[in-house]
Amino acid sequence: MSQPIELHYRMTPEVQFHAAFGWMVRRPERGVSSFQPVHMALFLVVFFAVLADLQGWVTKGVSAGIVMGIGIMMVLNCLFGLLANARIKRLYSNSYVGIADIVAQFDAEGVRFQDPMTRAFYDWRSVEEVIAVKNASGLRLGASTLAIPDNALPDNMTPKEFRGILRGWITSKVGP
Repeated sequence: MSQPIELHYRMTPEVQFHAAFGWMVRRPERGVSSFQPVHMALFLVVFFAVLADLQGWVTKGVSAGIVMGIGIMMVLNCLFGLLANARIKRLYSNSYVGIADIVAQFDAEGVRFQDPMTRAFYDWRSVEEVIAVKNASGLRLGASTLAIPDNALPDNMTPKEFRGILRGWITSKVGP
């Protein structure tokens, strides 16, 4: 087994945001964006509405209504997504998340987090998985994800190596 790892860092609202919501997207290591797969589906509907219009399968009014309606839906969806993301990041930046100095200790038993207001210990059996999120590694604990920023790692350790060590400890504690 690997030696215990102790990290000292300060969480940023951006890293916290991507950790909190990264598990919901297909590639969490790329981060959370406002463009969602539904936007591609809506784009395809618009494309086929225009194609149907060009082929003469529908009247101009029908195709124009489809294109305008879906276009308005896409713009509103993106706008509301951007506003919601901005509000969540603002909430994180106004909380103690961005000002707390965190000490995280990882060993074969589990992980300990400590900051000026909290102390927590998580046995490896409570960690469902270790994931890569944008600029961080995330420990999935049910619906929560605890982020460890990549820039907090020692210079001689890559994020991939770090996640591998944690996965090894999880496997040894839980079993294959």
